[in-house]
Amino acid sequence: MKKLTIVVCLCIPLLVGIVSTSLWFYSKKENFKNQADVHQELLFNKVSLFNDAVVHEVRIQFKQSEYWDSLVHYKTQENLFEKKTYLKGDVVIDGQYSYNVGVKIKGESSYKHYPSNKKSLKINFDKFIKGQKFQGYEEINLNNNFKDPTFMREKLYLDFLHDVGVPSQKNAYAKVYINNQYWGLYLMVEEIDKNFLERNFGNKKGALIKGEPQAYLDWHGKDSLSYTRKYKIKSGAKTNSTKQLIHFLNIINNFEGSDEMYETALGGIFNIKNCLKAWAVNNVLVNVDAYNIYYPHNFYLYYNTKTAKFEWINYDGNYSFGAWSPNFTLEQMLALDIYYVKEDDKRHPLVTKLLKENIKIKESYRKIIENEVLDYFVPKKFNKKIESLKLLINESVYTDSLKMYTNREFDINIEQSIGDINDPGAFIPGLKPFIKKRRAHIEEQLLNGN
Repeated sequence: MKKLTIVVCLCIPLLVGIVSTSLWFYSKKENFKNQADVHQELLFNKVSLFNDAVVHEVRIQFKQSEYWDSLVHYKTQENLFEKKTYLKGDVVIDGQYSYNVGVKIKGESSYKHYPSNKKSLKINFDKFIKGQKFQGYEEINLNNNFKDPTFMREKLYLDFLHDVGVPSQKNAYAKVYINNQYWGLYLMVEEIDKNFLERNFGNKKGALIKGEPQAYLDWHGKDSLSYTRKYKIKSGAKTNSTKQLIHFLNIINNFEGSDEMYETALGGIFNIKNCLKAWAVNNVLVNVDAYNIYYPHNFYLYYNTKTAKFEWINYDGNYSFGAWSPNFTLEQMLALDIYYVKEDDKRHPLVTKLLKENIKIKESYRKIIENEVLDYFVPKKFNKKIESLKLLINESVYTDSLKMYTNREFDINIEQSIGDINDPGAFIPGLKPFIKKRRAHIEEQLLNGN
């Protein structure tokens, strides 16, 4: 009996070791399966297009041998004559085929100043075959993460909008191949179209208006021709949409009365609170390339027919978390006033009237930051997400030979700044320290009642 007891005692640790090792190998096998076989699962629609827990695979195939020259030529023509031309190709996303889709280069700075052929792209599924969609989507965007060594800024920005409760685009990472050559890691982003409108506002029948460069929301009289180059009607009847826009601009610029009267008049045609929340995100994350911070574009207005009001829609967050600015040092970015208004008051009338002149609305904005936005702007939560994203994308980034920054810059920019922090435009803040210090500055301003 004693010998049996000894044998049992010796065997138990051995069995535990075998079971533990087996479980470890099983776990590793499952993890390998989750990564290696994910596209097979996607093939059977087990994971949606914008499931961001995986890195998707987008393969674009052109029959033309000189396809890149054609794409660049069409982009040049678009910039000169505002004429969009798509190149026909086939696309395979996670093993699912779409034939004869339209592909074109997109973007402004991300096109002109990206140092390689890794330009941002747009895929239009129904350009050549009307009604063709991919999982219900007519168009998707492939953004090249311009000016962002971490590849995370735009994703964190869009996800933060969603967390705060502001209409935001679905997004997920994708490895992109063109004619079987790895073109790099992109952020795949939903198009702001009727699907987006239906999901966020409950209808898609209203006017969707894109703010083009120089879309200051200032007043140029009642002649619709004065606004055609500043705003683009994306959906809705053009004549009626322009009339609605001009009426909106008239109230913004020309209404006279008390703060309460102005808020009532503007609130009768505009969802002020949701706009303030969207602006708060731009300010907190120091997204310089936005109407309420510096540049008058990167927004849509949507006239919601259910509420008879305009809605504000943010997009394009690759410059967020201070990735670039023409005039701020790092310390100025971190300490940016929550009520910041660019000096040219007359050129940014809406932000000037709401955050500089109207005391009542200004106080509402402060409460939105203090009671809603800061609840989600928590360094520990961001750090956890950043680490998770790095694990997800690091291999795809390391093997991206067309990216703008080195592997070392990808690694270090998460933890520290690169470039001269005292020279505006010549540095990119480290993600984690930026988030921590920016929150501290905002809390200090709120505490001091400024």
